[in-house]
Amino acid sequence: MSEIALIGKKIGMTREFYKSGQLVPVTVLKMEKARVIQVIEEDKRGYKAVQLGYGKIKNSKLTKAMKGFFSKKNTEAKKKLKEYRVTKSLSRSTPSGSSSPFLGTTSTNAKPSPRLRAVRNESVSRS
Repeated sequence: MSEIALIGKKIGMTREFYKSGQLVPVTVLKMEKARVIQVIEEDKRGYKAVQLGYGKIKNSKLTKAMKGFFSKKNTEAKKKLKEYRVTKSLSRSTPSGSSSPFLGTTSTNAKPSPRLRAVRNESVSRS
């Protein structure tokens, strides 16, 4: 099965209208840049995956173990770490610690849901 993943924070809900007048509820997301923290090889864990980190966090909020983890990876601390399995090999090699808004997906046929609208670093006015 193929998947597309979005990394972001849910801001809220709103609605969109089609030309026909049909109302469709949509989720508004604030998208953030994700950083490749670690590329996991099949020989180490038995599967291929990419670990992404996103969101800012103060160093004072981290445990000593997580401070050591991020310093070992030579990257800034991230609030959330998410691991995505990769079934195909990545088309381009992405070194650990690089920033990429579009890492590549494990899918070629999947289409995004029409109920999802992404907002990048913009504030949404709620009325």
